[in-house]
This record gives sequence, structure tokens and C-alpha cells, in this order.
Amino acid sequence: LPQLLRRWRPRDSYTSWWPAMADLHLEPLVDEEAMTDENEVDTVGKPTTGSGSRLKRLAILAGLTLGLAWSLRDHLPVSSSSHGLSNISPTETVGAWTNFIHHTKATSQGAMVKGAMLSFDGYIMHSDDCGEDDCLSLTKPEVKTITDAFKKKDFGAFQPTASIGGVKYSFLRADDGVVMLKKKGHGAITMEASKKAVFIGLTGEGKQMGLTNSAVHKTVSYLESMGM
Repeated sequence: LPQLLRRWRPRDSYTSWWPAMADLHLEPLVDEEAMTDENEVDTVGKPTTGSGSRLKRLAILAGLTLGLAWSLRDHLPVSSSSHGLSNISPTETVGAWTNFIHHTKATSQGAMVKGAMLSFDGYIMHSDDCGEDDCLSLTKPEVKTITDAFKKKDFGAFQPTASIGGVKYSFLRADDGVVMLKKKGHGAITMEASKKAVFIGLTGEGKQMGLTNSAVHKTVSYLESMGM
């Protein structure tokens, strides 16, 4: 880390997130000479000036490390435990949402063939590179219609039909906040919302919709337990 920070120039690069550092002279952060045994204590065992200088440098280094970690907090890897699903190992936030779709498919016993996650802000949460074999491709108007309906808890927009991924599905029912749609030859849609997001699962044609409903509900419950 000292070598990394030593190369981290100019000073503006760190003063942008910790202005107080602007007045400190940080090169070198660790002085090899100050770290020798001779500079640690004198002949009677008392700390020398070298020791105090070293402690000061270490204190500055610790402060820089904390400041750097704080500034990068939104870019650090997301742990699997933060989402409540221990077998998901996301490497980044967007990738984590995509992994939720993979996990839900796996727990549906093959019934769910595709999925999608939408935020109440009207954004698609899963990554753009999620393939057509795993994720539904939704248009902006479709996303807005879905998220607005769940925010208002008014599902009239899905009646008599609703467009999901360019396919018009017929409304089946809305039961306890779970919306179900179906189209012959394309399968069935299950939609359920947590506090801040809508999860969508597509049941393959001829497969059991109940298995998708159960898998989607479990994922939504996890999201709610994490305040999502």
C-alpha cells in the first residue's frame, strides 16, 4: 500500500476526498531508515525522534487507508450474505441482481425459464449482458407500466392484456399482490414486488406455474428481509 500511495500523484487525487491531506508532506510515507532498530529506542530504552516520526507516518497511512476505503465503498464487491442468499456470489451490484434471476430459475425446478428485476425508479436492475436464455428483454414503456402499477398497487393496466418482452399476455388474476398472466404458446408470467423492486418470472410453456410462483415469492421475501 505505501508503494501504491507513493505512485498516487498528483496530490489533488487524494485531496479531493480528504482536503486536510493537502497540507501534509507524505513522501516517503514509510522511511526505511526510520524503521530500523537503531531508531526505535536509544541506549536506555526511551523512544527516539525516529520512533515518533515513524508513528506519525503510520498514523497518516492509517488515515489514508480509511479514507480510500470510504471513498471506494460503493465500488467494492457485494458479498453474498448481504442479499440473504448464501449460494449467490455476486462480484458487483448489477451482476448480483442477475444472479438472483439464475438462483430463482434453479429453485423453480425447471419451471421458470426467464426472469427480470425492475426497480421502483423504473430501471432494469439485471445486467445488460444477461442473455435471452435467462432474462426477459423489456422495453422502457413496459418497465414503466409494470413499476407504476406495483407502486400504486393498481393492476388495471394489465387488463385485459399486458405487453411483456414484446408479447401480449392475457391477464389471469392478481392474488395478494402477485400478478399472473398467460399466453398460449409462450408460457405464463408471474410478477411480485418487494419494497423497492419487482421480480418477474416466465414459466415455460407446458410447465407448472405454481413452481415459478413459489420460487419468485422466496426471492422477493429475501429482498424484503434486506430492506429492498
